[in-house]
Formats: sequence, structure tokens, C-alpha cells
Amino acid sequence: MILEQGEVIDEIITKIRAGRMTRRTFLERAVAVGLSSTAAVSLLEACGGTSNSTGGNGQTVNINYLEKDTDGVYASLVNDFNKQNNGVHVTYNSNAPNDTGQLLTILTTMLRARGSSIDVFPMDIIWPAEFGANGWTVPLDDKWPASDRANYLDAPLKGCTFNGKLWAAPTRTDAGLMYYRTDINKTPPTTWDQLTSMAKAAAPSKAKFGYLWQGAQYEGLVCDFVEVLYGFGGSVLDPSDPKKITVNSPEGMQALTLMANWVGTISPRAVT
Repeated sequence: MILEQGEVIDEIITKIRAGRMTRRTFLERAVAVGLSSTAAVSLLEACGGTSNSTGGNGQTVNINYLEKDTDGVYASLVNDFNKQNNGVHVTYNSNAPNDTGQLLTILTTMLRARGSSIDVFPMDIIWPAEFGANGWTVPLDDKWPASDRANYLDAPLKGCTFNGKLWAAPTRTDAGLMYYRTDINKTPPTTWDQLTSMAKAAAPSKAKFGYLWQGAQYEGLVCDFVEVLYGFGGSVLDPSDPKKITVNSPEGMQALTLMANWVGTISPRAVT
């Protein structure tokens, strides 16, 4: 019988927590089913211990914080917090994997197993509803002052909200940007049809391809599609009725058809 990745991970977590598997074997099997070495180590740490969070009676509250830190910003913030606060200490773990799919596997596996070695962790914008519905996170409405929340953009806060409650705090906001070569076009296109025409005109003489974008089968493709969809006046959901799906509309078909036609013309067939 061939086990799915999730089943294998559940199996090795059960064995490592019961003391029936060595750390080395755990890491080898985790890597064998597709986790990166960093993700495997993070998973081992996540399921191998318990949090030291305590409180009251003058005891220090220890918070275990998992986050990927490529430039030292989060480590610096944690150090500043620990210097400025007594009674609360944050232990920082920078081994969160870059791949959000692997991070999701680590977190959901730990939380399903009732592991408690991570207290604060990063989430993708599409996770708050799942985590909140399963009781894996706690609402922040009563813990995060509204006066501070007022300093944040409204859309990221809405993305962290599910069933009227706030399940996460936004740490950054992504925005789609378009770069263009001024040696080919002095001004950028203002519509997707104009972009297509300009890219077709430029590609034969000055560039092998006229436009690069996120075309692989993953979240990045959805982000790019939504940009084109809204550019044609479409939407994923009805603005007046969020439960009504409107992506299958003439505007949606127009956007999808245009993007499909880019592949192999103004964009390489292997666009990722």
C-alpha cells in the first residue's frame, strides 16, 4: 500500500513522540516523502517538545516563535522585545521553511497532534479561516487594542477575519508590481490588451519574449489571474453578496483566454 505524504508524516510523528523512532530515522523519512531538510528539522522540533509558557506568581512566560528570517529583521525585533519586557521571554526559531506548502504541513500536523512546542507562527493569507475553524488559533479581538489596529490597512485585516473574528495579525502586505524596460517602451501599458500589443511588437527585435509572469500551477498563478480579471472589470465574488461566485463570467473568460494565449507567444511556454 502506498501511503500519502500526510499519512507518512502522521505515522513518523506518532513514533517519534512515543520513543519508537530515532531522530535520524525521522529526518530521513520526512525528507524521503518530499520535505526539505529545513522543513524536516522544523517538524521534528515542532512535535518533539512542549512549550514552557507559564504565567502568574512572578513566573516568566516563555513564548516559542517560529518565523523565516532572511535578513535578521525578526531576530532584531525579538531581541528588542526581550530587552524591553520583564516576565515575558520570546524564544525565536528561524527554521520555518520557505515553501508555504511544507510550512502548512508542519503546522497542521503539530496542531492535530496537540503539540505545543510553537506558540506563535506565520500563516499564509488563505489559512486564518481553516485554523480558526479547527480551533488551532485564538481570536485576537480582545487581545489587540482597536486603537493599534486602526494603524493597519483595512484589506489585510479583513483577510485575517473569519466568522466576524480576527484570527491573525498582518505582518506584511504584498502588492503586484509591473516592471518594464524603458529602452524598449518609454511608458508602461495601461490595459492588458495594450500590454499584449506592446509585448508582441517588442519581442521579435529587442527581446526573446515580451512578458514574464507567474504561470506555474500554484498560488502565484491565481494572484496574476485575479489582477487580469479585475483589469477586465470582473471579480471572484459578487461585491454585494460575498457568497455568490462570479468568476465564471464573460470577464473571467476574457481574462483566462488572454492569459492562455500569452503562453508561447509573448511569454515562454515554460513560464513559471
